[in-house]
Amino acid sequence: MLLRLVAAVRPRLQRRDRRIVLDGRGLEHLDFRSVPDLVAWHRSLRDYGHTLLLANWRPYHRAILILGDQYGEAAALRVAATAAAGRTGAP
Repeated sequence: MLLRLVAAVRPRLQRRDRRIVLDGRGLEHLDFRSVPDLVAWHRSLRDYGHTLLLANWRPYHRAILILGDQYGEAAALRVAATAAAGRTGAP
């Protein structure tokens, strides 16, 4: 599923300094095996000047994200303000 998300977002990232918000509403399960891929995506986005933000993630899912990341980079993922989480599309 993460690969489909990345593929769907990629065309909107033509310019630098984009904000990508992952809205956790409705997220029922987070497989710890997807954490390295999510962290790698975060790293590649950051390398191109983009910002990956988490919104509406439950503490349980954030804990899985942080505990499943062997290099500690997931802890650097910022939490989006609620107002920003409701926006869709690229500016």
